[in-house]
Order: sequence, then C-alpha cells, then structure tokens
Amino acid sequence: MTDLEYYSSKLLRYYKTLKDKKLENQKLINFNIDVPAAKLYIQLQRLTDVLKFSTIAKNCVIEKEFNEFYEFSRFVIASNHVLHFEEAKEKFQQWCLKNSIRDCVENISLFLDECHFVCELLAARKNDKVIAEDFTKIVGSSRKKFHREGLPKKIKILHNNFNICSPLEEHVISLNTVRNCLVHRNGIVRQDDLNTKTELVAKFRELQIIAVSPDKANIDILTCPTVLEEGYKVCIKTEDIEIHFKLGESINFRPKEHANTVFTFYMFAVDIYKSIYKNANIKTNVKIKPM
Repeated sequence: MTDLEYYSSKLLRYYKTLKDKKLENQKLINFNIDVPAAKLYIQLQRLTDVLKFSTIAKNCVIEKEFNEFYEFSRFVIASNHVLHFEEAKEKFQQWCLKNSIRDCVENISLFLDECHFVCELLAARKNDKVIAEDFTKIVGSSRKKFHREGLPKKIKILHNNFNICSPLEEHVISLNTVRNCLVHRNGIVRQDDLNTKTELVAKFRELQIIAVSPDKANIDILTCPTVLEEGYKVCIKTEDIEIHFKLGESINFRPKEHANTVFTFYMFAVDIYKSIYKNANIKTNVKIKPM
C-alpha cells in the first residue's frame, strides 16, 4: 500500500467516525397525532357516561332516604336555606351539567395544547431536522405561553399561524362563554357574557335521526323508538341549532344540550385533527439536530 492509499484510507475512516458521532447525537421524535385525539375522545365519552349515571341516580333517590340521611357528625351552616328534596334534585342535575361542560372545555383546551406543540415542531423543521435550540424553546417557554392562553385565543393562534381550523370554531367559542358564565357567575348571564348586543347565544352542532316519507313530503326528527310505515327511510344528518339567553337569565341546560355540547366538541376535534394532517405535511418522524 502506498503512502497516498494509506492516508486516504485513514482520512475516510476519520470522516466516517465523525459522521457516526454526529448521527449518535441526533435524537429522533416520533409523531403520533392519534394519541391526543384518542385521549380527548375517551374523556368526552366518560363525561357522557358519568352524566348518564347521575341522571339515572337522581331518579332513584326517594324523598324519605334524602330526609333521613345524615352523618354521625353533622354541621348545618345555613339552617334557613337547607334544600328540600325536589330543590336538591334539580340543583344536583344542574351541578352535574355545569361541571361536565366545564370539563369538556378543559379537555378541548388540553387537546389544542398538544396540537399546537406538534404544529410548532413541524414548522421548525428543516430537511426533517429541528435545531436543538429551537426544540428547547418549543417544549419550554413557547409551550407554557400557549397553555396559559384562553380557549378563543388558542383557536385563533392555530388558525392564523398554522391554518389549523374548523367550521365549528364559533360554536366552540360560544360554548366556552357558557362555561365561563356557569363557573364564574353561577350561570346568571351578565354583561360580560353577551356575545350579541342583547343575548348570550350558545351554538351547537346536533346529530339528528330523521324519517323521510316515500314521496319526501314528510321529514320527521326521531327522538324515541318509533314504528314507521312501509317505504319510509331513516337517515342521519347534522343541524346547527342555537339557544338564546337574555341578560339576567339563568342558564339551565338539559341532558339534550349536554349531548349536543359533547357532539359539537367531538366534531370540532375531528376537524382540527384532519386539518393538521392536511396542512402540516406530517411525516413519521423528525430528527433533533444538536447545536
């Protein structure tokens, strides 16, 4: 072997060693946007099931049991304002609905946190690599800042910065306003809650089962098991609906409104999920390039 061949071989081994070390320092991030969506869907399902249980349980308690129930040590804080059976029954239903809607909004907010984190990483990549300095900022200060934003601001940031959006944004923001009124003002509509000149308008996307007559002249919304005449077709459709609350009015949701709230949040999340795949050009993994 000549001197030239020897040193050329040695130089090639040196560059190969440098390349291997460089690759070792790179960390691989695997993206799975399915996970945040799945976590949200599970939480929405659990909230639906818990509310269903509370609705059934409310009807199982009898007045005698309620009046006779007490703990060994009992302290009555306001004896002149103790709820009677029917009052407690109604308040319990509203309490369950209020907390369930609050939890729906909080879970949607956490879902958007994860979506923003993924979008920021994808936006920062160059040749499927993210510089470590950028990665540190994204998982640190940037993530904390977004987490502290309110739900409407989070929706706006995703829409304006990453083109991640949904036709149901206005619906979700209106339901967030309902949540704020329930949590901060005990469900009494005040001036700060109005999203029109004179009213708080809650918007929902409702899933409807309809029966269509053979001549399509009659279209009926089915709300319970029904025997249909021959030739009728059963279809599923979605419809946007609104509930209006005036200034000073109390927000009282029924289980139906809760079901519509959950369905609206679910459809919103599906839109966001699809929008990320459409606009972010997601690949299987991204490498973190050391500084």
